[in-house]
Amino acid sequence: MSDDRGFPWVFPYIEERRSREHPFSDRPLWRPAVRIRFVGPAGSEGVLALVDSGSDHVLAGPWIAQATGIDLTAADEYQLLIGGSARTVRFAPVQLVLPPPDGDLTRAVEWECQVGFFDRWEPPRLGVPPVDPPEPPPRFTP
Repeated sequence: MSDDRGFPWVFPYIEERRSREHPFSDRPLWRPAVRIRFVGPAGSEGVLALVDSGSDHVLAGPWIAQATGIDLTAADEYQLLIGGSARTVRFAPVQLVLPPPDGDLTRAVEWECQVGFFDRWEPPRLGVPPVDPPEPPPRFTP
């Protein structure tokens, strides 16, 4: 079976600006990000989303649920550890639309998944002091 969507898709990285207070403000920060659309009962909201291959969940800010009419009042609430802190999220089923890098919506991929919406948005902590990496484990020698 052939697929006319032109896989594989290669998405560009984007450069994120850092504040002058950030300890590494002199270096560019490149992030893997895609434009994705959240679809709810009241409409859809397109956002630039960070791709995190190590994440167990799709997570989003509360304003996306509000903008798309996703009702979180009866949604299951969980505490997730994110960046070393417990964060409250509510999960709801959401239709996601991912267009290819050229933006051609006729080739977009759509699916429904459980999205965790934060109860409130907290920006990442800046100025966290660097931590020395742990000592590597001893080499295995037979």
